[in-house]
Amino acid sequence: GTGSLLLQAVVARAELVLLADGSGMLFREGGLAVARVRRLAARVIGALCERASDGNGSPVERWLDLLSKALEAPPGSARRAGSALAICEMLRSRPSLSQARGLCQKVLNLLRTDVESDPLVVTAACDGLRRLSERCSLVWEVLQEPI
Repeated sequence: GTGSLLLQAVVARAELVLLADGSGMLFREGGLAVARVRRLAARVIGALCERASDGNGSPVERWLDLLSKALEAPPGSARRAGSALAICEMLRSRPSLSQARGLCQKVLNLLRTDVESDPLVVTAACDGLRRLSERCSLVWEVLQEPI
């Protein structure tokens, strides 16, 4: 109905504004003010993920693929920070996704000093993991897995 058409329009606009490669709010370089905007953008992605249906038109898989690739950006990049936050927000709304453990592990790896040392990226990973752990036990379960 009209509600689903409106949701599809909001999702399309959110992709353009938040996830556009190079210009999306989630991936912009900058200081503390940009970091706050990045956190808000990640929360919007999580909220949209929570409301999206699991059908063919769902953006969830597409967004997770994009964000997983963005996590592999060079150390210290805004792409890493934004993707860590958004992945955690998406997993927060859908902890049972098939790739949830692997993505959670990727974000946890950003806390290793040999992987990432930029304070903004590490802070983003910590913020995302903290919010994820407030809603579900996924972070703890991944930490308990044998290496």
